[in-house]
Amino acid sequence: MKKTLLFLTVFFFFGFLIAEEVQVGEYTIEDVTITLFEDRKPEPEPEPEKEPEVEKQKEEVEPETKEKPEFFYVQPIAGIGVMMEHLSFTVALDSYFLLNPQGRKMNFYLGTEIGFRYTPYIDYNTSFIEGRIFEVPIQALFVFDAQINPQYSTRLGGWFSFGPNLIWENNLQETNTMEYYTWLAWSTGANITMNNVVIRFGVTGYYTFFDFILAVGYRF
Repeated sequence: MKKTLLFLTVFFFFGFLIAEEVQVGEYTIEDVTITLFEDRKPEPEPEPEKEPEVEKQKEEVEPETKEKPEFFYVQPIAGIGVMMEHLSFTVALDSYFLLNPQGRKMNFYLGTEIGFRYTPYIDYNTSFIEGRIFEVPIQALFVFDAQINPQYSTRLGGWFSFGPNLIWENNLQETNTMEYYTWLAWSTGANITMNNVVIRFGVTGYYTFFDFILAVGYRF
């Protein structure tokens, strides 16, 4: 009975505190402890964090792949030349060094070319060799090329050379004599280099003679 009266007292006591702020704490009435909690409004749910705006990623411009050129190259080469109705066979050894070691997109080289060319004059009606010409060109060489495909190390360029051409002409039809003379020779054309394999085509000549040439080589 005593506990019942205590509960009723607390109930009426809360009635008088409707307009007043409820204090938080523990209250002990005789042997009954009553804990009051502040009537709190439910806390608003935190707003979801806004995802940071995705910055526009700048396209990374990949630096141009530049094939680092060697300072010095040796390039053996062999091919054929076409002069009117005759074919000539030629071999050469080119050696050249880099003029712009900064490794720019366009490379320039300077060097020498020493070759050997053999041209038989054949009478195609009788298949008889009427004469033979042996040539040894010793020329200054200027080469340039530019990278056009870094993935396959492809370069496109050209060359120009000039210098003395030592010539021996053997006339077999008449007296089987050998004549010797020297002319200033020149050559020019284009090079395609793919993984150090060189394809060369162009024109070479001396005096009033000239050949269209096609050759293949490799540069070390």
